[in-house]
Amino acid sequence: MRDVDSSQLHPDQLERMLVSLSRQRDYLWKLVERMRVRRFPADDPLYRAALGTYEKASNLCVVVASHREKMKERATYNTIMTQKPWGGDPPPAPPSSPPPAPK
Repeated sequence: MRDVDSSQLHPDQLERMLVSLSRQRDYLWKLVERMRVRRFPADDPLYRAALGTYEKASNLCVVVASHREKMKERATYNTIMTQKPWGGDPPPAPPSSPPPAPK
């Protein structure tokens, strides 16, 4: 089994991860809010655990979103989905500026 780290994840994978994590974070926020409405004491272990888990999930969402943006900026990812199966030439680069207008 080979080691994997976050630099090997494709931006699409990070996007899917962020969607899932955001749903879970939102659920935890609703849970904490319900506990506040029900007047759980601030030192209640269940309330503290829920609040701590929400904070960690929120932080993870920020880290994943930040990493996703870095990966998009780099755009150096090269996976089987982005490779041409026949090893063809890369597409031509778009022109940098339009040609000058004739006078």
